[in-house]
Amino acid sequence: MLISPDYRTCIEVFDPKAVIPAEGEPATSPEAVRHGALLHFAFYVHDVEDIYERALAHGAKAYVEPDWISLGEPALLVRNALVHSPNGEVIEFLEEVNFDRSSSSPSST
Repeated sequence: MLISPDYRTCIEVFDPKAVIPAEGEPATSPEAVRHGALLHFAFYVHDVEDIYERALAHGAKAYVEPDWISLGEPALLVRNALVHSPNGEVIEFLEEVNFDRSSSSPSST
């Protein structure tokens, strides 16, 4: 995970051996290929459940319901949820995360 100095922007890079599911909705024909769509992006939010429900109410499709996940070693607890946008992108909602491992405070609250 590459994190900006202000801890507000992240780029997640996976190594070739990472076990992650392919994301996005596959095209069923050449005509169904979506152009100009991103595969996956995420937003920091204050309340994952609220934003997840709002997204569904505005046409998003459920993908991963709100839950806590554990990332990396040592483990970093993250609260997130994912939806498919009407254009097929995977949109992740991520509650504020303390990526600063130098502090003694918990990783998330």
